[in-house]
Amino acid sequence: MSGKDYVLKFLAPLPSMISESTYVDLNLTDEPTGKQINNVSAIVYVEYKGVRFLFTGDAEMEAEDMLIDSAKVGIFKNVNLTNLHFLKVGGHGSKNCSGEYLLGYVKPQNAVISSGDSFNNHPATETLLRIIEVNPKCNILRTDVYGNITVIVNESGEYFIENQIK
Repeated sequence: MSGKDYVLKFLAPLPSMISESTYVDLNLTDEPTGKQINNVSAIVYVEYKGVRFLFTGDAEMEAEDMLIDSAKVGIFKNVNLTNLHFLKVGGHGSKNCSGEYLLGYVKPQNAVISSGDSFNNHPATETLLRIIEVNPKCNILRTDVYGNITVIVNESGEYFIENQIK
């Protein structure tokens, strides 16, 4: 879906991700694994007034890699995943998400991580180091540190980040 000032696209799960997951079978006989569930997470791209966001849900590196491979061959129209303004880091910053391949391609300026006491010691140190390695100037916004993170994009395409510092 797109309009004059915005683009909203569901980029995943891709059909190949769905066919490889028992999670999409509504008549499950086996309990799906966490990885199967995570790898059919919705991945959403939003662009408003030129400010670009990627929300990766709980998709793990395997699903992220498929996404980037698809982007590189031009499957997604009106989507620019390079040099993103905002990446919502996958899986609350889990070590299994936001891999080097994804981060190296999207090179986020801002990485938002939804984490806290109830998120099993997330974000993982490995994930934080991967983000910093790709872009040492990346602004890492963690909800366990800053509280709610709100991004406001004005009519001229400038964005502002608001938070509730804990």
